[in-house]
Amino acid sequence: MGTDEVENWGQAIARRFCHSKGCIAVARKLAVIMHAMAIRLRVRSTPRSAPTSRTAGCWEGIHERRGGK
Repeated sequence: MGTDEVENWGQAIARRFCHSKGCIAVARKLAVIMHAMAIRLRVRSTPRSAPTSRTAGCWEGIHERRGGK
């Protein structure tokens, strides 16, 4: 067994089900962790004048594009 907690977790899944399910579970867990790290890094690196909401930027100019007020 490995010394890494995620590796141990994946090996336990592989023992219970099959090797491919263990590999997919570890890959998904690492992808979720990396995504959370990227979101936190993006939030920290934005200047203070930028919108604080992650979706605020996509709503800017929506009325002009739709021809509204």
